[in-house]
Amino acid sequence: MTREEFVSELAFVFNVAEDSLALETELDSLKAWDSMGILSVITLMRQVGSAAKVDHLRDAKTIGDLVNLAGDKLSNA
Repeated sequence: MTREEFVSELAFVFNVAEDSLALETELDSLKAWDSMGILSVITLMRQVGSAAKVDHLRDAKTIGDLVNLAGDKLSNA
């Protein structure tokens, strides 16, 4: 999965338009950044093969932080 596809999946998880998300988008500004949103992001992380911990997700502040947590599991293509 590419970084762009990952952000697209995050848009789906958070029920927002894909073009409304940027790496700088603050998670607290998203209505769906709640316990269910976190569970959905954990599922997405597992789909890409990332072993991000819940504590790391709680510390995430932006979409970019989530992308960074997925790390090298995402391709740049």
